[in-house]
Amino acid sequence: EFRIQSNGNANLNLVNELGQLIRKLELNASTNYKVDVRELPNGIYFVTGIANGTTVNQKIMVNH
Repeated sequence: EFRIQSNGNANLNLVNELGQLIRKLELNASTNYKVDVRELPNGIYFVTGIANGTTVNQKIMVNH
């Protein structure tokens, strides 16, 4: 199980290591400030965007 979660509103992009946009993520009250991304294949991904007015740039590795 893999979940991206925030304490407030967030508009994020999930990008693969080739720079291709995989998914746009919008975290807000209607999504309970989280999104499940368990379907991702193995690989390296980057989460970028704005969360709570702060720039986000996080590298993640998925390895089932």
